[in-house]
Amino acid sequence: MPLKDGTGPNGQGSRTGRGAGNCAGQGGAGRGLGQGRGFGNRRGRGTGSNNTQDNSWLQNQLNNLQAAIQKLTERLDGTKKE
Repeated sequence: MPLKDGTGPNGQGSRTGRGAGNCAGQGGAGRGLGQGRGFGNRRGRGTGSNNTQDNSWLQNQLNNLQAAIQKLTERLDGTKKE
C-alpha cells in the first residue's frame, strides 16, 4: 500500500498490486532491486499497454455506476407512483 490506507495501487483496492509489500504477508520488504520486474525501466505511469488496461478498467467502472444509477432511478420512480 503506497499510503498504507488500504486503497492499493491507483486506488483500485487492496491486493491489486504485485505483492511486494508487508500486506502480502512476506513480513519484510519487497522483492528487492532487480528481482522480478527489472531495474525500474518504466519511465512513467500511464504509458504503453497499461494505459489501455487502465482505460478499460475505468470504462467498466463507469458502466457499472451508470447501470446502478439507472436501477436506482427506476426504483425511485416506482415508489413515487405507489
